[in-house]
Amino acid sequence: MTEAVRPEYRAMIFGDIEDYSSRNAGEQAVLQTALANLLETAAREAGLERPHWSRQVSGDGEFSVLTEPASVLDLADPFVRELDVALAVYNRRQYGDNWTRVRLRVALHVGPVLPAGPMGVPGPHAVQVNRLANAPAAREAMKVCPAADLAVIVSDRVFDDYLSQGYGHPGPARFRPVTVEAGRRCFPAYLYLPNTDVHEFRELDVFDPPADGAFEGSGGRRAVPRGNVVRTRWSFRRRGRPEPEAEGAERPDVRTRAAVILAETRKEANWADTKASILLGAIGIAVSGVVGDMVNGVVSGAWGASWPWLRWTAAGAAFMSVTLLLMALYPRRIRLRRPLVNAYFGDVVAHSDPRALRAALERPSPDELGRLTDQIHMISRIVSTKYRLIQLALWCLAIAVLSGVLTVAAAML
Repeated sequence: MTEAVRPEYRAMIFGDIEDYSSRNAGEQAVLQTALANLLETAAREAGLERPHWSRQVSGDGEFSVLTEPASVLDLADPFVRELDVALAVYNRRQYGDNWTRVRLRVALHVGPVLPAGPMGVPGPHAVQVNRLANAPAAREAMKVCPAADLAVIVSDRVFDDYLSQGYGHPGPARFRPVTVEAGRRCFPAYLYLPNTDVHEFRELDVFDPPADGAFEGSGGRRAVPRGNVVRTRWSFRRRGRPEPEAEGAERPDVRTRAAVILAETRKEANWADTKASILLGAIGIAVSGVVGDMVNGVVSGAWGASWPWLRWTAAGAAFMSVTLLLMALYPRRIRLRRPLVNAYFGDVVAHSDPRALRAALERPSPDELGRLTDQIHMISRIVSTKYRLIQLALWCLAIAVLSGVLTVAAAML
């Protein structure tokens, strides 16, 4: 008696090259090689064993079923993150006559699948991940955002069971709910573009989930009608009006302002060091001149005249001014308040060796805005301290100059 073949619950990925058919034969050959190398690089950097996957290759894409213990979370992060990095590196290194930019649409899905047959993996879930990768919403997103190298679209099952529950990266607020049509059926999916706020593109409004929640797909979260508002757990779309920011989401303009403030703060720290160095050099020249004149006997009589307290006041104030300027120039290393963040050189050198640093960098890190605000806060404190020391040094220098002038004037009377 033949044993029945049992399906296995597996993660699936489909990677497809954007605009493949418009390239000539030479460019298509380069694209195929590039796709294989990019997927291999991303899998290797993510710690996944791609040679063990069940792979089905087409001219412009690859469908793969992962083997245990790899899960869909391994694909969402770090595989997608490493793939985005690999794409950025490849697209910056332009070489060869047939070189052409690579842009990918990647679909993630999970479900029970049968072992691969003679012509590939059978079953509705294998078909669904293919439909996701070729969804009009993903194609339109790549069209309206030409700077994007990668578009990621996940099934409602991946979103509901994993990403919306806070497992892995990216967070659920970074995804935009869309509708995917497959013949006479349609089902929900979620779209994500790395380093891009996909909610901003009004051209994608036509792919918003229907207000009545009338999907014919499987088991996903359904939209609930609210008049002219479409609400799901992770979306809020009002026709003709900007939607409010999702809770915890970062607006790109906030990150931009924070980056500008950080750059200005670092520039101000450099200016503070420059001013302290100039003042310290000027004091050194003045002291050298006074000492030289004393050696030559020019001001030795005045320096030894009456009112010795003025003499000691001038010397003490000059010494304090030099000390304060040296304190302003002294390098400061302040540990940021987020122990798992590698935000500046002080965090990097705290690791024992390069392998420990790599492991720390590969860990999911806090949000970018948090790293920026930590640096702004700490560097601003450093700049403020430097300027207070410079101000005190200037006051001491003024006292030293005034006492010296009065000492010479008293000797001349």
